[in-house]
This record gives sequence, structure tokens and C-alpha cells, in this order.
Amino acid sequence: MTFDNEAPTLYLNVDGALGVGRVKVDARPGLHKGALVGVDCDKPAFEFAHVFAELIRPYPVVQVVISLAWIRLLPSARVNSRLPGELLNRIVMCSSIANHDECKLVDGTADPRTIIRHATDFNVKRWLALQNTSFPIPKRYEQNFVTTDDMLGVNCPEIQAFLRAWMNNARQASEQARKVET
Repeated sequence: MTFDNEAPTLYLNVDGALGVGRVKVDARPGLHKGALVGVDCDKPAFEFAHVFAELIRPYPVVQVVISLAWIRLLPSARVNSRLPGELLNRIVMCSSIANHDECKLVDGTADPRTIIRHATDFNVKRWLALQNTSFPIPKRYEQNFVTTDDMLGVNCPEIQAFLRAWMNNARQASEQARKVET
């Protein structure tokens, strides 16, 4: 799948959405740089990846952008090996989160400003961001952000219902826009 700014886009912060808690990555220079050093609880880092893949399966027009702080610290093969193939096929891009401190552990918190900047720079028409944190969000973008519960992520029935409704509406809007173009 290639990026399409007209396609409905889900920005996915892995921590607190695809798994419980926050992943820690060793960002110190040297032998262990990029090593997953644990989650702040006893659950696997990508515990709900299959749930999310199944949730978006009926909506093939929806694309996924991974948005998290540690994406540049791990080789993509290491991240990809933890995701189901059906989800990997939907990921079109990773938005980079800046300001890594090379001397500490980095958690996966994605700042909404980075997501907003990415959506604006790429002129994304319809987008929604799944976040596990409640950073301040500018008023005009509040409808674009959904905060997941750190302990439930996309496994939460309310989040699943919200996502299905959003993807249905986005799919219908995309189909209408394509009809108008022809």
C-alpha cells in the first residue's frame, strides 16, 4: 500500500493502543542501542496488534501511519517482526518524533503536535489519531484525536465501536469524493 493523502488515515501510537503500558527502548549509544528493554507492566508490547488488524480489515481504504517516539531507535525489521502481516500491509508510513535524548530510555509517547504537523505537511484529508496520553491538543484538532485507556488500548469495546463508525464514515466520504471526481 502506498500513501494517499485522500485516503482515510489512522495515526497509531503503538503504546497504549496495540498493547498495555509503554514500551521502553534503550537509546544509549553502544551495543544495546535499539533494544526493547521492557514494558512498564507484565504484558507483551504488541499484545493487541491482531485485534487492530482484524478491526481495520473490512475497511481496505483505511491506511495506517505509525506514530511513536522510538520508531527511529529500532530497526524496522524488529518492529515488523512483531506485527501481523495483515497490519504490515496497511502501514504506509511512519511519522518521526523528534528530540531523542541519546543517553536515556525513551518511551513511546507521541506528541500531538508531531501528528498534526505530519497530517498538515502531507495534506491528509481525513485522519484520526489513537493516543494513549492526554497531551494538550489544539481546539481545532480535538475531533482528530482519541485517547485510549493504557490498560485496554484497541481492545476496549468503546474504542472499537468508535473506530468502526469513523472508518465507515470515512469510507463513505471517500467513495462520494471519488464519484464526484469521475
